[in-house]
Amino acid sequence: MSWILPFLLCLLFAVVSARIGIVIFNAVPAKWLCDYDEQPDAALYGKRLSIWPHGAVFALILFLSFYALSFPYSGTVFYACCIAAVFLLLIAVSDARYTIIPDEFVLALLVPILVIDGYDLIFETEQFHLNWLSPIWGALSGAGLMLLLSLCGKLVFRKEALGFGDVKLFGAAGLLAGFPHVFLLFFMTIFLALFYILFLLLRGKILKDLTLPLGPYICLALLLFLAFHRQIVGFAGWYLSLLSL
Repeated sequence: MSWILPFLLCLLFAVVSARIGIVIFNAVPAKWLCDYDEQPDAALYGKRLSIWPHGAVFALILFLSFYALSFPYSGTVFYACCIAAVFLLLIAVSDARYTIIPDEFVLALLVPILVIDGYDLIFETEQFHLNWLSPIWGALSGAGLMLLLSLCGKLVFRKEALGFGDVKLFGAAGLLAGFPHVFLLFFMTIFLALFYILFLLLRGKILKDLTLPLGPYICLALLLFLAFHRQIVGFAGWYLSLLSL
């Protein structure tokens, strides 16, 4: 019965965090939710999210996230991961609804990421990084991968295929995942996006002129990486060992 207290605490923390998340999202300036050269339209003013059903969905997602994070982490790292999960959810919703990733949300996400990285490196827990260069190379590689993906998309589709917000977000994700695990995080993001496209195809949805914000998939990939880091890295190592046979 030792699971009951963590279960209830995660549930309470999720409900409170969901409420705070809704308040933050409704309170941010409308300018944050549009591009630099755009003016906010009427839809960006006023109440953007409601307690029902958005708050209930937020609470459910955060509860599942917090409870999953409670197994591999504790103390400072656990709370930092939970705060990161809240901002990842806000970023995902922002990109899904308005196709924009506010710089302010990414900067806020950097705070718990730096706490996690700092704890990992200072106390040498080696959960994500083996040395101090790992997060730096991870951030540079993450931003570089998104820039390369943006360039490829522009060449193929003859239009802007990826926003710079995705580049900055994945740079932050790479700072957490480190090098070389940032490449694993990249493939997870692409796989999740392709899985959703396949889901649409199976439902008979027409994909012509489909707009697919990448931010939600980056956020989900990073959240899964946080919660199941050792299992994912272990599976990737096992799979690569099969390929080397």
